[in-house]
Amino acid sequence: MITTYHSNIKTISSSGPAVYKMLSDLNNLEIVGHTSFMAGKFQILSYDENTCLLDIEKLGRVGIAIVERKEHKYIRFQSKHLPICAEGEIFIDEVLENQTQLQLVLAADLTWTLKMMLNRQIEKGVNQLADFFEEFLNTSLDQTV
Repeated sequence: MITTYHSNIKTISSSGPAVYKMLSDLNNLEIVGHTSFMAGKFQILSYDENTCLLDIEKLGRVGIAIVERKEHKYIRFQSKHLPICAEGEIFIDEVLENQTQLQLVLAADLTWTLKMMLNRQIEKGVNQLADFFEEFLNTSLDQTV
C-alpha cells in the first residue's frame, strides 16, 4: 500500500532558480558536510550530481538517486538500499521575487503493519528534513548572494 507524506510548506528567502540550482545537483552536499545542521543525524558517504549514499542514524545506509528534474519546479528522487520502495519529490514554487516555497513529498510502499509502526516517525522525519532544507537554504543561499 502506497502511503504519501507531505511536509509543511517552507519559505526560502531566495529565488526559485537559486533554490532549484542548489537542490538539483547533489554535488552541493559538499556544503552540507561543512555545516553543523545535521551533526550526528547522518554522515555523507559518497555523492555525485545525481546520487548520494548516506549513513543515517537508526536507519543505516540509504542511497538516493535523482530520477527526474523539471527546472525550477520539482526534483524527483528514488531510494536505494532500503527494504521498502520509496520515492520523494521536492516541489519549488517562487511566489514572489526572492521568496520561494518548498515542500517535500514522500511516497512509500508500506505494509499495513509497517505503516502502523512507522507512520509517526516518517511524518516527523519528512518535516525535519523540510526544516533542515529551510534553515540550510536560507543560510547558504544568503551567503552566496
